[in-house]
This record gives sequence, structure tokens and C-alpha cells, in this order.
Amino acid sequence: MVLMPCQVFAAKVYIDGIGNYGSYGDANKMIGYGGGVGFELIPRIDLYTRFYHAADSKTRNGEKIEEYQEDTWFVCADYKHQLGLYPLYWTTSIGVGPSRVRIRNVDWLPDNDEKQEMGVFFGLWTGIKYNFSQSFGLFGLVGYQRTSGFKADLSGSKIGGFQMVIGVTATIVGNNSRIDQGY
Repeated sequence: MVLMPCQVFAAKVYIDGIGNYGSYGDANKMIGYGGGVGFELIPRIDLYTRFYHAADSKTRNGEKIEEYQEDTWFVCADYKHQLGLYPLYWTTSIGVGPSRVRIRNVDWLPDNDEKQEMGVFFGLWTGIKYNFSQSFGLFGLVGYQRTSGFKADLSGSKIGGFQMVIGVTATIVGNNSRIDQGY
């Protein structure tokens, strides 16, 4: 039997839209997008499942010579601390989950032009969230992410580095707080 706090049944439920930019080590720098669904587990702690897709390519003389891609699906816990009486929060997030990394170089031999493998993703971010209404907020995070555990094609590759995330969140069940509470 799983015991969950009674608060979960009256929790806030969120959806996120996310844009990200990161330095992915051996997989170059990539720009991406993603989304997520989450809920308030207990006051100050939210639990999300999020998806990121990031990609980039290098060109030489107008021709694409390398492509990079990472698709990540992870579970994330967010801790949020309210700053003063304002709808402004300092957040810290930690996430873990599977990730598929693909590196394709058109200069490689035709039968081996792609390296692709599943790994384990880990991320740690911190930043600011601002709720500008009862149902909508914006957030910006910076942090570090890493994908490792490769056994074949990408064994020995260093995939990870600095990451910036910006996003919008919508509260689809519940409110950010009562209108007369704090702000």
C-alpha cells in the first residue's frame, strides 16, 4: 500500500512549455524545446515529468556536415521558496531519467554514419519563478545536465554541461494561492 499525503488529492496540477539552450560536451551546443506535467506534492515541493528535445547541426560551405540530437524524458522534483510576500520564488530542481543521444557525421563511412545510444540523464537547476496571475507563471533556470552510462556507440563520450531553461507554466487545477493570501 502506498501512503500519499492527503494534500495530493487537493493539489495544484501544472503544465509547462519550455525552451532550453545548453552546452552538451561531445554533442556540441544545442537549442531545444519541451514540456511537462506536474503537481504539488506537498507545499513548496512540486513533482514533474518533463520532456526535452534539443538539436543542432554544423555546416561547412553551406552543407550540413554534423547533426546532434538529444531526447530526454525525466522525473523532476522542484523545491520553491517564496521571496517575501510577492509571487516570486527561488526554485531548485533535480531530475533523472532516460535520454537518447544521436550524433551523425556525414564524413563518416556510409555504413557507420550515425552514433546513437540510450543513457541516463541527470540534471540540477536553480532559478526564479514568477506567478503573474492565479493560473500563469514564468520561470528561468540555469544549471548542469549530464547524460552518461553509454555502453556501445557513445562509450567514453562526455555528453553534458551548462544549461539555461526558460518556460511558462499554467495551473490547470487549483490556484497558485488565494487572491487574499500574500499578494
